Amino acid sequence: MSGTRKKKTLPNLQEIFESIKDLLSTTKTQLDASDISLRPSIIENLERISNLAESFTDRRPKAEQDCANFCDILDQEGVTLWNISGLVSKYPDDDGRALAGALRLAAFRLVEAGLEERPGIETLIHVLGLASKTGAILSELGQFDVAGGVLASAAKYEEMMRVEDDPEGTYRHSKTCARAVYLSCRMESAWKEGNHTVSEFMAQKLLAIYDEQRLVFPANDRVLLAAKFHDIGKSALKNQVGQIQDKSSDATAWLQKAFGIVDQEESSVPNALELRISILRTLARAYFLSECYDSAEATLEELTPSLDASKDHASSEYQELRWLKLAILKKRQSGDTAIHDAFKSIINHMKFSDTTVTDILRELRTLGHQHTLVSAVTQNLLERALQCNEKESESVDRVLLSLIVHCSKDEVHSRAMEVIGKAFTSVCETNTELRSISAAACLSLLWQYGDRHYHGKRWSQAAEWFAAGGHPLFKVHGSSSASKSYRKAALCYIEQREYSRSAAVIRSCPSNEAATHYLAFLIATYQGLEDEGNIALIVSMHAMVNAPDFDRQMLLLATKISHESEMKNVLLAILEALLTTLKISKSGETVIEAMALLRCIIRLILKLLAEPIAARSTLIDSVEQISALFDISKDMLEVYCQASPVEVEPDLYVHLMNAFFSGVAGRVFAAREASSANGSINAKQIREISAEIKSCKARISQIIESNKITGDDELLRSQYFLHTLRVFEAEILAQLSDWDQLLKTIADAVTSGQLAVATYEAIADILWEEKGCPVNVLCGGLEAVLHATLDHNSLSLEKYARWLRAICTITLARNTSADRLKAIGYVEQAVSMMENSDADKAYPMDERFWLLATSYNTGFECLEASSLNEAKRWFEASTVICRFVPGGTERAEKISETYAQLLSRYAPT
Repeated sequence: MSGTRKKKTLPNLQEIFESIKDLLSTTKTQLDASDISLRPSIIENLERISNLAESFTDRRPKAEQDCANFCDILDQEGVTLWNISGLVSKYPDDDGRALAGALRLAAFRLVEAGLEERPGIETLIHVLGLASKTGAILSELGQFDVAGGVLASAAKYEEMMRVEDDPEGTYRHSKTCARAVYLSCRMESAWKEGNHTVSEFMAQKLLAIYDEQRLVFPANDRVLLAAKFHDIGKSALKNQVGQIQDKSSDATAWLQKAFGIVDQEESSVPNALELRISILRTLARAYFLSECYDSAEATLEELTPSLDASKDHASSEYQELRWLKLAILKKRQSGDTAIHDAFKSIINHMKFSDTTVTDILRELRTLGHQHTLVSAVTQNLLERALQCNEKESESVDRVLLSLIVHCSKDEVHSRAMEVIGKAFTSVCETNTELRSISAAACLSLLWQYGDRHYHGKRWSQAAEWFAAGGHPLFKVHGSSSASKSYRKAALCYIEQREYSRSAAVIRSCPSNEAATHYLAFLIATYQGLEDEGNIALIVSMHAMVNAPDFDRQMLLLATKISHESEMKNVLLAILEALLTTLKISKSGETVIEAMALLRCIIRLILKLLAEPIAARSTLIDSVEQISALFDISKDMLEVYCQASPVEVEPDLYVHLMNAFFSGVAGRVFAAREASSANGSINAKQIREISAEIKSCKARISQIIESNKITGDDELLRSQYFLHTLRVFEAEILAQLSDWDQLLKTIADAVTSGQLAVATYEAIADILWEEKGCPVNVLCGGLEAVLHATLDHNSLSLEKYARWLRAICTITLARNTSADRLKAIGYVEQAVSMMENSDADKAYPMDERFWLLATSYNTGFECLEASSLNEAKRWFEASTVICRFVPGGTERAEKISETYAQLLSRYAPT
């Protein structure tokens, strides 16, 4: 029977052996070639060799002499292939790992096929090492089934080696190392395959061997073992981050094993120190993710000596540690000092760039309520930015803007002002000049927050915000911005009735500006100066008239103020100056100014003629009697015109219109006087006047439409009557707070033709000065009159710019998408006006700068709110406006660069 088995078996073994030899011959020839395209074929042949070798092992008879020659040859071939596996070349498209894995698998199976029935301990150690390393590389290649088969064979050899007698302990060290390699490979392979239970079991067995025979392991092997635990720990941490049920503790266990090994090594051991730092860094993150903040902080403290000893303080790894420490401190709600120190460490060691600055500012926004801390950190960031070269110092602008925005939210006003002042001064001390567009943005923010306090009647706070705009830091924006800032501050102190402080602030302005002299006049008036003060007021008035930017409206306002303050000498001087500047023409604007001058003269004469003890009520009664006389004349003229059997002369209708208008005008003037004297209005009287105005408008319109008047001058005069009556009506309705009716009056005015330009302006001024006017009425009214004047092309660019600014300011203050859309429409309209305006009628330069700053700033805010389409329109508008301001090309380039950087930072990833 045995002979029969041999006859059946040997031919089969012979056949397998010959097939292996043929494949080896072909494969070796291909391996000698350098053609990379042959590798798939080589790998396929090697896999066939592995399968044949495994089949040979399964069929090999127990009597070794029957196949001893075969076994020796296969063993030699296996050794040859194993040696070749270490010489596989790498190419850009093929790193050779797949070929090396196939070579090792075939080599191991051939060596296994050539093993004797009862191999010695030395052979088992050798084969176990081959099996372990083969299983490891196959696991790395993802061939888990094949790797599992190899490692199963390895388990068999490990068991055989473990029970093999070694009475003298000759192979103790070799056996321990072989087992460690085997368990390590099993551990890694199981983890990669996802069999974490087996992996952890192998790890425990491996650690048991390590604990028992640590000194047997070479230092390099110990470090390598710690690295393997670290790799698995990092893999566990990566896989578990973001899971609903976080299991960072699993990663922590692996990392603790790794640290337990490497922590016992001397720093002189190659790679031990670097691996120790790497493990601690990963372990700190694992503790943090598992919310073990105390352990995380303790781990970071363990790293501190290593971090301090390193020469590469700014490396990304160490910066990650600093950010991690900051996150831990925040989670533990540590004190401001500790968090501040963490921020300082990050700032002092970071590579300064737009990205790193953004990271700091974004992190600070999460601490917005801790004002002292955020201010201190931002100041550190600013000082660091000032130390950088010119390109990197552009971040100074961003840091300043962020600091201003943050300080605006600080409830402790004095602290906010101190922080801003310190920041501005620190920039000046380093001789750093802000870019013009950045200076404009900072000024825009300062004025915006000043306006916010002003409208909230927090005058002192508003003054300090405005005064901050006068800092020497903004000299790049010219002296006009400083003057405007100081004038705004002075107005706030006037509202606060701190006239001395207001006077002190206004003295900081240049002496060649009309607006400055007007404010000085106003302050002195409120201070109630006597004769010497009157002389000073007259001097201020003449300086105002002679200033390059003089506006006659200032004289009209000064006339009203001096009259109400009963400064007769000053008033006479102002009237004299006003008369010398008045140029008579047929324009409606000149007519209205002449009327205002006439009213002032009449009032002054009445005061000069009145006795010192005369009551103001007597004068008011006299003015009402004059209006009554006009009413009587009106009634008589109407009766005559209606009763006459023939057509009456046109002059009579002219007189009738004059009587209608004069009567109503007299009552309006009397009501104003009474309101000024009593400090309140008589609602009943005002309603009666409102009704009379409507009746007067209707009657004059009827006369015009019935063609009773034919002369051009009379028709023009009648139109001015109607325009003035609309102004009166708007004034009365504003006093009555009848806003719906007022909007109808505005609608009537804007459809009344080109001659109503002065009417539009007067109504706009009424709306603007009426503090109780609702925002929607004010904005709607301004928009209506602005469109009307544009339709007739009859509005000066200066006034157009002023109204457009008012409308944009109101709509942007609402801060809704619809309002911003409306505002950008007006801004784009203004740009069109600039492009189409003549040099003699240029758009005011200060308004251009305001449009530029507002467009840039609003675009910045839209971008931060992720409104990319809106931001695009605003930035495009600001870029176009740059063409119409000094240094426009440079400004446009900077805006485009800034917009591109911001867009890349806020773009979705």
